[in-house]
Amino acid sequence: MATVVTHAVVSLDGFIARPDDSVGPLFDWYENGDTVLVGGQGQWTFHVSRASAEYCQPWWDACGAIVMGRRLFDLTNGWNGVPSVGDRVFVLTHEAPTDWVPSDSLSAEDAPFTFVTTGVED
Repeated sequence: MATVVTHAVVSLDGFIARPDDSVGPLFDWYENGDTVLVGGQGQWTFHVSRASAEYCQPWWDACGAIVMGRRLFDLTNGWNGVPSVGDRVFVLTHEAPTDWVPSDSLSAEDAPFTFVTTGVED
């Protein structure tokens, strides 16, 4: 049986982003250290404290799939078709995008994203 891990990051006031959708100080830890943390199948590198890297990297490396909402998908353009963590992404949405192009080298059909429009249970 697979292990399911839940994870969310919010500020104490309950928000992840500022009103303009920038992440602001909540994600400053991604660049506050000298130890490399790798995400996005090697496409992104962050510089965090040693303790953060030792905690996060094994978890990121072992993650098989993530679930995200359509708003984050739209804001990040689905990370150009490469999951930020894991091998697959399930996007919960009322309506799947019809015109999404992840990158010049990857078609929407080849990107590891599944748009779930039938409810979180699915």
